[in-house]
Amino acid sequence: MGRTAVLVDGFNLRHGMKEQRGRRYLWLDHVKLASRLRQRDQIVDVLYLTASVLDDVASAGRQQTYLEALKAHNPGALTVVEGRYQRKHMRCRACSAHWISYVERETDVNIAVALMEIAALPTVDTVLVVSADSDLCPAVGIQARTA
Repeated sequence: MGRTAVLVDGFNLRHGMKEQRGRRYLWLDHVKLASRLRQRDQIVDVLYLTASVLDDVASAGRQQTYLEALKAHNPGALTVVEGRYQRKHMRCRACSAHWISYVERETDVNIAVALMEIAALPTVDTVLVVSADSDLCPAVGIQARTA
């Protein structure tokens, strides 16, 4: 039996699932998922890495409810690690229209740092990274597949 730590790229996973499956899996229990994926291992820690929604009170409220539910359902087994969103002012070169776009910051770096910290622990044998973000491929030592 091995000991596994899990790193979940929350923003990336949530939006990918919503795009592929609608709302069916949006209330996913990541500790239970990890236990099913690594049935012979002891799940020693699950880090859910995300960033708080900006400028949308309803979405921010839903996100906070979800994060609180995850922590309450898995006390001591799941930790939320927050990055941040950054507002980016955009302008169309063709028509000069202006809008605000949002860019998630720090999550990829937080995942890479967590990988390094976990790699140094004698209490963990395996790290499971749950993400579809190809930016993480160098950190986990795989080549990205192109569509």
